[in-house]
Amino acid sequence: MKRALLWAALFIPILVNTPYKAVLWSIGCGFALLILKKQSWIFIGLCSCVFLNLNLKAILPIESSSKIIELNDNSFIVSSEYGKVLVLSQNVDHYNLLDEVEIFNITPFNITPSTYGFNQQNYVKVNGLVGTSTEDEILSHKPNPWMNFIGLGGFNGDPVFQKLSRAVLFQTDPENSFISVISFGLIYTIIYKFSHYIMSFFLEEKIATFIILLLFGIVAYVFVYPLSLVRVMVSVLLVSLFKDRSERLIGFVLFFLVYDQTGFTSIAILYPLLFQVIGTFKLDQINRWNTLSIFQYAFFHKVSLGLVILYPVLRKLMAILVILIWGTYVFVPLTPFILWLYQNLQSVNVYLERIFILRGSLTISVIFFVGLILILSYFYKVKTKYLWLGLVILVPLLSEPWFYQVSFISVGQGDAILLQAPFNQEVILIDTGKENAYDQLSLFLNAQGITRIDRLIITHSDNDHSGNWDQLLEDYDIMRCITEPTDINLAWFALKSLKTTLLEPDINQSSLVYLFQIKDLRFLLMADADEITEQDLLRQYPDLKTDILKVGHHGSSTSSSDVFLSHIQAKLAIISVGPNAYGHPSWKTLDRFETYHIPVLTTQNEGDISFILNEYISFLQTSSLKLKQLRLGF
Repeated sequence: MKRALLWAALFIPILVNTPYKAVLWSIGCGFALLILKKQSWIFIGLCSCVFLNLNLKAILPIESSSKIIELNDNSFIVSSEYGKVLVLSQNVDHYNLLDEVEIFNITPFNITPSTYGFNQQNYVKVNGLVGTSTEDEILSHKPNPWMNFIGLGGFNGDPVFQKLSRAVLFQTDPENSFISVISFGLIYTIIYKFSHYIMSFFLEEKIATFIILLLFGIVAYVFVYPLSLVRVMVSVLLVSLFKDRSERLIGFVLFFLVYDQTGFTSIAILYPLLFQVIGTFKLDQINRWNTLSIFQYAFFHKVSLGLVILYPVLRKLMAILVILIWGTYVFVPLTPFILWLYQNLQSVNVYLERIFILRGSLTISVIFFVGLILILSYFYKVKTKYLWLGLVILVPLLSEPWFYQVSFISVGQGDAILLQAPFNQEVILIDTGKENAYDQLSLFLNAQGITRIDRLIITHSDNDHSGNWDQLLEDYDIMRCITEPTDINLAWFALKSLKTTLLEPDINQSSLVYLFQIKDLRFLLMADADEITEQDLLRQYPDLKTDILKVGHHGSSTSSSDVFLSHIQAKLAIISVGPNAYGHPSWKTLDRFETYHIPVLTTQNEGDISFILNEYISFLQTSSLKLKQLRLGF
């Protein structure tokens, strides 16, 4: 029975995270019948609970007062009588946890799907959010005196220390990569261990544990049950109840299966669960590194082997830093040492993030090799330690496209278009999106196994087209940057620059416009060109035709004129757009496309849009629709 429970505990988190639950469940049940035999009903029954969406969390009591319960880089979460609301903010420095905030308008989420980037839908589900709002819609803000005292560094008035301590305790510094690794789970764990150590001098161990769990329960109620705190409480309880690591692992998974299985999509649950698995099966050092690397491929599409190897050491140093910061709230002379320690840890972290980097994702090819390794290890008793290591190293190669691929990456209100030759033999990136979309852009590039970009084309200097230029130069090998109208003739790609002859064009009219063809499919990329540019291009290139049109200026009413659309005879239009205050895409523009029977796909609705092209058949892949044969003219 225990064996079946353990198999289910390993399989359930994977099942929750796959979009093909029914298929994976069927495969899992087949293996269970073959391997577990009479005990397979336990495995099948528990895994079937995934489809029931059990949610014990929904019946827990919730405090109705309107207060801030979580701070993020550029937003905070407010618990209101209607539920949790995500409030967008340009600067969260003047907000603290438990501040009372009254909001008068809540907007439902408009979720944009993403193939590799931040999963908004999972974030909304895990946090139980009911809508979003902005600072402009706050009626009143009453600071909490105790949290305000902590947020201002306690008795320490050093402004640098105040910023650091706030970043560590509230996780509010988007530019601090080292701080982002210090999780709330680590902070709660430190609080538990320190409190338990002090109380053990006066009370029995079990009584001390009970009192701390009771206090944690009160804190969880006040902060509306943050996932990290619930996870720490469950882990502490299981440690006190079970000595066997496998029983703790089983209990951990079964608890979140009935409490709120969406937690299995959160790093706050999956990362500690991964370490429980490592401890349960007593993996050696190499297998530990292999496991961590595959996990990072799955969620971050990038592995820093230096960080993987030194993570246990860094984890301990993070804990020491947190404890010292708490001490420096009162003992101010420690401030120079704290700042020195932080700066050195940050330097080490930045260095490790940039050496021995592997980029890729868990593609079908990778999953095939995983299955092969599992079969070899089970039936033939092969030592798979080095097979797994080989897989980790091969993932970047297995992530590369086998055919030509043209992708319109969902970067919100902006442009980013990626051209890939088979196996990334040549890569061209056209525009970069805004700075706040860099995670979406870099995750897509990493997932494709891209380390080198042969040509980076910046169509014009608007921030939504060039905002990540500098960061890309820092993180990737950019062979050449192009900002002037220039034809591109490489071994795999030939792009023709359509130059405007306007005498005094504005910044949008002077955008770089490119036409290229892959196999039998022509692409016309209009950047932010308007109808005046369109007329000029038609005069110069009277034979201009295309199959795929990247619509100019995000579907603005000033682009895609009747004359232009009737002339180029496009079969499909792509609009790169996100939430905006400009009304893009304009209903007038969409009406024109409908008049000329040109189907329209937008990155806001479809997420990333990719064309996969080979000699015989072409496919269209989007974040919302995984893969379908490309048929134009419908």
